[in-house]
Amino acid sequence: MNAINPHRTQVDPEVWEDPVMRLALAVRDITTVYRLLQKLGYSQQRIAAMTGQSQPEVSAIIHGRQVMAYDVLSRIADGLGVPRGYMGLASTPEATQPESGRGAALARTRLAVLGLAVTPGQPPRLSEASVVHIDEGVITAGPRTWWVQPHPPTGQNRPEPRADLRMALPWAQVAEQVVEALTGRALVVHDPRRWAVLHAHLPDWQPTALIFTRPLARSIWPDLPSYDLGPLTHQVGIAPTATITGATTEVHALALLLLTLAHTAD
Repeated sequence: MNAINPHRTQVDPEVWEDPVMRLALAVRDITTVYRLLQKLGYSQQRIAAMTGQSQPEVSAIIHGRQVMAYDVLSRIADGLGVPRGYMGLASTPEATQPESGRGAALARTRLAVLGLAVTPGQPPRLSEASVVHIDEGVITAGPRTWWVQPHPPTGQNRPEPRADLRMALPWAQVAEQVVEALTGRALVVHDPRRWAVLHAHLPDWQPTALIFTRPLARSIWPDLPSYDLGPLTHQVGIAPTATITGATTEVHALALLLLTLAHTAD
């Protein structure tokens, strides 16, 4: 993406053509949109001036507050100069073009889908991580799975064969491989709680973009009784049961959910 042009009152249109930005717009992930703009040099104050928001509002969104209201999304799109069709906001020429849909945006973006298993209690510690790669809307690699010896060691982990966990490597010996599998791709997790677990274990690493499937599912299927990953995938016919046990099961469910969401949204 191009650097900031200080003479523009809106964002350079070329910024919206970046594949990661296009996917963030397609799933209406304004947190990622604002974070990507920050990387280009747009301050919170300038974003606020363009979108008609206050700087504290912009800060709250950057730190994870979801934007769901149609009128706010419209104001953000118009203020930044985003083609409305890229966010599915109106019946404009851009919106009717096939390449403006979520499925097309998904096909343009390299994704790393992450499933985790954690220990009970606080803070949760990783006991398993699993990654699937999606390219051009197709699962291309994985799952690649790592067992992790939680630190500090605990006997309270999820009910897996104890020998497996005892023979697992400590996180310090696994972290580099996990980072390698995630780097250079937009990271997909179900909700901010999963991201918080990973961030606690990788405090110095940041993804290219961060996509949550929970709010996207809520926007497409607004009347479901639960948006937890297990019940959600069962309700929409992806999984045979509402129970998800382990990172590998989670990453499979999450990848299928993401692909279903993209297809349904188009």
